[in-house]
Amino acid sequence: MYRFLLWLKQPSNTLWVKPTLGALLALIIAFSSYWIDRWLPAQTLPKINIDIVDDLLNIIASSMLAVSTFSLSIMIAAFSSVASNATPRATELIIADGTTRTAISSFLSAFIYAVIAKILLGLGIFGTNGLFILFGCIVILLLYLVVVLIRWVQTLSGLGRLKNTLDRIQQKATESLRDYRNNPNLGTAAKITELKQVRSIYSQKIGYLININLSGLQHWAEDNDCYLHIMVRVGDWLMPNKAMVLVQRNHFEDIDFDEINRFFIVDSQRKFEQDPSFGLSVLSEVAQRALSPAINDSGTALTVLATLTQLLTEKPIEKDDDRDFDRLSIVPLDEGIFIQESIRPIARDGATNVNIGIAILQALATIYHQAPTVELSLAAQKEAENTLQRSI
Repeated sequence: MYRFLLWLKQPSNTLWVKPTLGALLALIIAFSSYWIDRWLPAQTLPKINIDIVDDLLNIIASSMLAVSTFSLSIMIAAFSSVASNATPRATELIIADGTTRTAISSFLSAFIYAVIAKILLGLGIFGTNGLFILFGCIVILLLYLVVVLIRWVQTLSGLGRLKNTLDRIQQKATESLRDYRNNPNLGTAAKITELKQVRSIYSQKIGYLININLSGLQHWAEDNDCYLHIMVRVGDWLMPNKAMVLVQRNHFEDIDFDEINRFFIVDSQRKFEQDPSFGLSVLSEVAQRALSPAINDSGTALTVLATLTQLLTEKPIEKDDDRDFDRLSIVPLDEGIFIQESIRPIARDGATNVNIGIAILQALATIYHQAPTVELSLAAQKEAENTLQRSI
């Protein structure tokens, strides 16, 4: 169930959810007009000309199909624009855009509603009450579509543009970093002082660790009366010869250690959730592409450097002291990786650009003085020394 829920959280796997729910709602509303018509006494509601209702349904059915097709083509074009101008890793954020999903599902639902309503209207099953209810539903639908269209037009003005993409990446990176800053140990509280009676558990898969089911590990440790020390963090590259977990227990008989692997989700691509360095890496990719000879856009690289500096110097808003997993501990995250995955690649690709070199040194100096942890401050100092050495 945990893997299925995690699968559902991925935007690319849930494009069908809103249109499906909208289609079901359209069917319910269309048939409800008939059911209410049979329930109400005859001639209770005002009389509506059937031609008006039929004309409105024709307009909705013909226009919504065209608008849906147009919207899908716009979304595909936005995917292509983001992949070519920013980075393919950012297309997931475009897929997850709520306004885009709502617009497309609304247009499809309106089309389905119009088709079903026209069929019921053609069958001649509506009385006076049913026609008035159907007309009222159409008016409400048209008002709703006007609002959706206005919001959709506003979204279209920025969808796929570089600034819009950078803002989305920054927002996702900010969320991941804040989650880490506020709870760096992910709620684990076990203290493992003596590691004499331990057994190492190795990964059965090759790929990036994208999620750890901590609650599942906690229940497993309680059931087997043991303590688990997690040796990896989300975003790490796993392989069969890399220890994931150290199990501490008085004895190791009658335990199926292979069960531990199912609590670690491995994939070929990294995800933003639980991975504070991935958003920084994606931002860095945008700057690297901008510095390529084919594009040569140092302005975008400078913008990314400013964004990275803001992210890396942000202080924790509030510390989460909850310790929900008293049988788990986790290896501390090496915050030097934040510098390695974000600023170092830009320094490499912009080594021959004086403006980029100066901006990198300024960014690293700011991080050194304003970093929320000593570890990150020292990493910035070391990277500044390396950058200066390369430029000499």
